[in-house]
Amino acid sequence: MRLLSLFTFLLLISSCKSNKETTTQATSATSPAPASAPASSSSTANTSSTSSENTGTTGGPETIVIGYEKGACFGTCPVFKMTLNAETNKATYVGTAHVDKVGTYEKAISDEEIMKLKAEFDKAKFLDMNDVYTNEISDLPSTYVSFSMNGKTKTVKERYHAPKELKELELILDKIANSEGWVQIKAQE
Repeated sequence: MRLLSLFTFLLLISSCKSNKETTTQATSATSPAPASAPASSSSTANTSSTSSENTGTTGGPETIVIGYEKGACFGTCPVFKMTLNAETNKATYVGTAHVDKVGTYEKAISDEEIMKLKAEFDKAKFLDMNDVYTNEISDLPSTYVSFSMNGKTKTVKERYHAPKELKELELILDKIANSEGWVQIKAQE
C-alpha cells in the first residue's frame, strides 16, 4: 500500500512539473527573443509581432538598426554578434568563438548600404515573419536577426525550418560579417 501511495504521489508531482514546463515553453515561444537571449528549445511558434521601443528619433536611415547574432552549438559553430547602426554609420562585430575575428571590431557603413539592406528586409517581408522558427533538436545553434526602424523592433529567432527569405537575409548578413575592412577596437577579454 505504501508503494502504491508513493507511486501516486510521484506521478502527481511529475504531472505538475510537466504542466509548468509546457506553460513556460508556450509563454517563451510567443514573445520575441532579444538578440542576446540564450538558446532554448521549443516547437515552431506560429506567431508574428512587432514590439515597440521609443528611440526618440524620426524618419530616414538614421533610425535603422540591424542586428545579427549566431549562438553556440555542441561543436564548432561560429559565435558572434553584429550590429549595423545607420545613426552612427558604424557596423560593430563582436566575435566570441570559432570565428576569424575574435574580439570587437568596427567598420564604416554608408546610408546607401543601410538602405539596400532595408530593401532586402522589405523584399523578404521580414516584419511579417514568425518570431520563432525552431524545434527540439538541442545541437542546433540559434540565430537571431533583428530589424529596428522608427522605434519599432522585430526580432526573429531561427534554429530550424526557417523560410527561404530569412535564410537569404542571413547569407547577406554573413557576407557583411566576413567582409574586409573591419578594424579591431578591443581584444576579447
